Amino acid sequence: MLSTSALLNALSENLSVFILALSICLILPLTIRYIYDLTTAYNYLDGPSRNHWFWGNMDWIVGLDQEPGVEYRAVSAIYGPTWRDWGLLGLPKIYTHDLAALNFILKNDSLFTKPEWIKWQLAQLAGENVLSLMEGDVHKTMRRLFAPSFAVPEIKAWTPMFLRKSYMLHDVLRNLIGSNPHQEIDMSKQIGRCTLDIVSLAIFDHDINSLASQEGAESSAAFSELLAGNIQQLSVVDVVQNNFPMFRSVSTERVRRGKLALGALKDIAREIISKKKAEFLAGKVSSPDEKIHAKEIPLPRDLLSRVLRANLADDLPDSQRLSDEIVLETVTGFIFAGLETTTTALSHAIHLLSTDLEIQDKLRKEILAVEDDFPSLDDLNNIPYFDAVIREALRLRPAVPTTFRSPKNDVILPLSTPVKNIKTGELISEIQVRKGEMMVIPVRVVSTANEIWGDDSLIFNPDRWLQPLPSSADELAILGWSHQLTFIGGPRLCQGYRFALAEMKSILFVLLRNFKFELSSVNDQIVFRQAIVLKPVLKGKEDEGATMPIKVSRV
Repeated sequence: MLSTSALLNALSENLSVFILALSICLILPLTIRYIYDLTTAYNYLDGPSRNHWFWGNMDWIVGLDQEPGVEYRAVSAIYGPTWRDWGLLGLPKIYTHDLAALNFILKNDSLFTKPEWIKWQLAQLAGENVLSLMEGDVHKTMRRLFAPSFAVPEIKAWTPMFLRKSYMLHDVLRNLIGSNPHQEIDMSKQIGRCTLDIVSLAIFDHDINSLASQEGAESSAAFSELLAGNIQQLSVVDVVQNNFPMFRSVSTERVRRGKLALGALKDIAREIISKKKAEFLAGKVSSPDEKIHAKEIPLPRDLLSRVLRANLADDLPDSQRLSDEIVLETVTGFIFAGLETTTTALSHAIHLLSTDLEIQDKLRKEILAVEDDFPSLDDLNNIPYFDAVIREALRLRPAVPTTFRSPKNDVILPLSTPVKNIKTGELISEIQVRKGEMMVIPVRVVSTANEIWGDDSLIFNPDRWLQPLPSSADELAILGWSHQLTFIGGPRLCQGYRFALAEMKSILFVLLRNFKFELSSVNDQIVFRQAIVLKPVLKGKEDEGATMPIKVSRV
C-alpha cells in the first residue's frame, strides 16, 4: 500500500506530465499556424518588410508619433493600393484602398465584421449594445427604429435649436474676447460645449446647458477630461490587451478613464429614461399592468422618447421589446458618436479656414449675404460655396481616418487595380482573404489619394466641388456620401450624417458671420492624433485631450 507521501509524489509527477502534454497540445498547433502564417500567408503580395519581431510594423503606431494616414499614404506610393502589412508578432494583414475592394467590403456587410479588438475598444467607450456593434437582423431592426429621428423633416425641425445654441456659443466667444482686439481661444473646447448641448437635447430632450450655466460648464469640462484619456499614448499594455483578451482584466489609465466617462453618461441617461418611462406610464395607463397604446402618445422629437414610445407599444411582440440596458447603451452610444465626430469635424473646419484667409473671407461674404439670422435648413443648404467648404473639410480631414474589417468566412476580394504576384510575376485581379484576417480600410488615404482626386489632393480647395469631379471618384459616389467615405458607406453609412451636416452648417454660419479665425501662436505645436476620431492636440500634451487654440477676433 502506497504511503501518503508516495501517493502525493506520484500524483505530482503525473500532474506535471499532464500539464506538459496539455501545453504541447495547446501550444503546438498555435506555433504551427504562426510559422505557417509567417512563411506562406499572402506571401505572393508585395509590401514592406517587418520592422520588429514583436510589433511587426506597428512600432510607428505605438507612441502616436505620426499623424494617422501619413504612413499608409507613403507606403501605398511604393506598393500601390493593395499590399501586405505586418501586425503584432509579425502576423500578416491586408491593406487596401482599391475602390472595387472597398465597394465589395462595405456593400456586403453580412460577409464582414469589425475585428474583435475594435469591438472591445468600442464597448469600453460606449457600451456593448451600441448600434455600430450590432450585426445582421438586429442591426437592420435598430436602424429602422432610429430612422424617423434622422429623417429630413426631423432635421429641419431641429435646425432652429442648432442655431439658438450656436448664438449662445457666439456670446461665450464675445465674452472671452472682451475688449481685446483678439483672443487666443481653445475652439475645440468651446465647440465641444455647444455640440454637447445640442446632442443632449436631440437625443435625451435634456439640456446640459454647458454654454450658459456654471454647472453645465463644469459637466462639460469633466466629460471632456474623461474623454482625454482616449488620446493618451498607446502603451505596450494597451496593444497587448487589444490583441490578447486574457490580459484585459489589467486596469490601465485608458480603460479606467473610459469606464468613468461611460459610467457618468449612463448615470445621466438612466435617470432620464426612468423619468420618461414614468411620464409615459402616468399619462397613458391607469394601472402599472396596462400597456401603452402607441398611437395615443403624441409623437416626440428626441430620439430617446421615440425609442421608448416604440418599445412600449402594445402591438410590439415581447420578443422584439428592448431591455432597459439596450435602450440605455444605444442612446449613450449616439451621444458619444454625435459629440466626438461633430466636434472634431468642426474643429478641423475652423483650423483649415484659419490656414487660408482668402477662402475664409470668400465664405464669410457669401454667408453675410443671407439676410435671415435664423435661416431654415433649406436656406443653409442653398449656399453653394458654404456647402463646398464643408465637403472639402470633411474630405481632407475625415473624423474617423482609419477603420478595419475582417471576413466572417473566406472571401474572394475583387480588385480594380491588379497587383503583381511576386511569386509568379503575373498580375492578379482578386485575392483570397481568410476568415478572421484583419483588413485595414484607410479612409483618409481614400480621401486624399492622387489617383482619385488629382495632384492637388492634399490641398484645401473647396472650388473642386463647384466643378465636375474626376471620373476616378465616380465609384465613391455610389458607395458613400459625396464621393467620400467620411461617413463610411453601404449598409453601415452613418445614420446621423444629415444631423451632423446640419449641425456643422448652423454653427459655422453663426461663427463666420461674427468672427474671424486665424492661426494661433502655438499653431506649430498642433498635431492630429487618432483616438477613434482624428483629434487636434498639442504635441507633448496629448494627455490633456483635444486642444486647438485659434486667434479669434470680431468681424
